[in-house]
Amino acid sequence: MGRKRALQWHPAFFAALRAMEEKKQCGLQIQREYNLGTKPRQIDVLITKNNPENEARSGIGRIFRKHNIVEYKGPSDKLNCNDFYKVCGYACFYIGDARRVLEIDPAEVTLTFVCSSYPVKLVRHLAKQYGIRVKKEEAGIYYLKGSCFPAQIIVSRRLNPEKYLWLYALRSDLDAGELKMVLGDYEKHRESVDYQSMMDIIIRANRERMKEDEMCEALKELYEEIYAEKLEEEFAAREKLGEERGEKRGERRGEKRGERRGIRRGEMIMGNLVSVLLESGRTEDLQRAAEDQTYRRKLMKELGISGRRS
Repeated sequence: MGRKRALQWHPAFFAALRAMEEKKQCGLQIQREYNLGTKPRQIDVLITKNNPENEARSGIGRIFRKHNIVEYKGPSDKLNCNDFYKVCGYACFYIGDARRVLEIDPAEVTLTFVCSSYPVKLVRHLAKQYGIRVKKEEAGIYYLKGSCFPAQIIVSRRLNPEKYLWLYALRSDLDAGELKMVLGDYEKHRESVDYQSMMDIIIRANRERMKEDEMCEALKELYEEIYAEKLEEEFAAREKLGEERGEKRGERRGEKRGERRGIRRGEMIMGNLVSVLLESGRTEDLQRAAEDQTYRRKLMKELGISGRRS
């Protein structure tokens, strides 16, 4: 005896809605399988605790439970009402997507919203609509009392920089003192990929402020380190490709000699380019040169840069 096929009730349910008298009376538009957005829904960051009993006494992690959903807004974005409802929806989907019913305990889910400026309009809306109160826990950290999930808003520019320097510094309006503080800490961690990534975006975002005389020497060295390394990596990749082609043509030995000469010449060219652009204050051209090979060649031609040092 064949396996009994499951009845498909959804099409009939949709038809029943369309047949409702209210549809005609109220002018209702009924859409089937409505897509929520044009791309898959993704949580910015999910933080889970292996041992929920280990609680932080203060700071950002104090609110955390077993499952913690984080929404991040960059310095140019505002945290608004739509963001709040979207993340609440993420939490509900996260709970509902588990294989077993209530496998994820809703009481063990928290929401964290990270933004650069205090969301005044959102706070007013939550207070008026749901009676949600905002309580300041410490500098830059605000709890939403009465929210459907335990929630906090982190205003990065209000955080204590001694405790959360890099979260505090992910902005485009740092002053000279703050930039010095960031550079000083970076020196201790310059081998870390994470710190290199943070420093790179901070440099890009604060170009104008970094042109100040008192910052020039430290930044010149840092620019050379970050951008020259990028150029060297790209040059090495091209040379490797040339070597592989040479091997296929049976010119392995000659290609290797050429590769060594090419790398040395490339290092001189890139060193000259970085130095000239930095001395001219052309940091935007330097950044573009690190990412655009055609533009880099144009700059070399414009500046008369060759493999020989002047």
